Amino acid sequence: MLNKIAFFSILMLSSVLCSGCGGGDGASGPTPPSPPLPRVASVTVTAPQTVLGLQESEALTASVRDSAGASVLGSVVTWSSRDGTIARVSTTGVVTPVSEGQVTISASAGARAGTAALQIVWAAADVDFSRPQSVKSMSGLVLGFNAPNTQTPGDQVITPLGLKYWRANPMQVPIARAQALGARYNVILSDYWGYPVNNWPNGRPWINNTAYATMMQQLATTLKGQPDFWEIWNEPDQDYGPNFWDGTEQQFFGTYLQTYRILVQVLGPNALIAGPSITNYDEPFLDRFAAFCIANGCQANALSWHENSATVPIQSIVQKL
Repeated sequence: MLNKIAFFSILMLSSVLCSGCGGGDGASGPTPPSPPLPRVASVTVTAPQTVLGLQESEALTASVRDSAGASVLGSVVTWSSRDGTIARVSTTGVVTPVSEGQVTISASAGARAGTAALQIVWAAADVDFSRPQSVKSMSGLVLGFNAPNTQTPGDQVITPLGLKYWRANPMQVPIARAQALGARYNVILSDYWGYPVNNWPNGRPWINNTAYATMMQQLATTLKGQPDFWEIWNEPDQDYGPNFWDGTEQQFFGTYLQTYRILVQVLGPNALIAGPSITNYDEPFLDRFAAFCIANGCQANALSWHENSATVPIQSIVQKL
């Protein structure tokens, strides 16, 4: 019995001594450490589009690079939204809108981070032009009141018309009266500033833009909570001659953007802003206007143009669409 125990002990000792031996086919040495990842120098976030409707979502991408500009493979990217009440972002960078407004989405890797600014808007509305209604323009009535006779004509004349939309300014038509008659009120801000037709009493807004910004901020503050829509400028194109605008198209776009930012700042992101309010249906102009707003973060909640007797009939617009 003692001999068996001694023999077993010798086998155990031999096994322990050889457990670290090499040379066998199944033996392996210590695992070498993994090389360290390159240090992250920059993170760039790319968004396919920077303006999203409430019903839309999109996947952002993050490009992680080292100081030499090479991609850092294997980096862990962490996504976050600075305002989850406007938009959320998943762990893979998919953005889901929640409410209207501006939001910044961040992606971080290592000690670096990149951001993308997004504008969340109401989804585009589908307008059915296939069944145009036969109506007559009421623009003469809408703009036909002048202080101090703002109560004339009387309600008994206006009420039967069933007006749903009233485009004017409080100097011509009091907001409360128009709304009491059942109309949504659209205030024309440019009427306060003036036009070429009355010799630019306050100067051209793209030149005297500091004074223009001050006036727009004061108007937005004073009228806040009263109009339903805020129209930035009346007929900025020049089809009828430079009665209301004698600058370039890009100067109008810049003025629109400046005013839009002021209105959103004072009124909040849910302000309903109308534009571009051109003299007639001009599809190329509307396309350029939309492209500018998408690129610069402005919008028109009510896309507007004028249809008077000399302009394109609705039926012709239907055919174009």
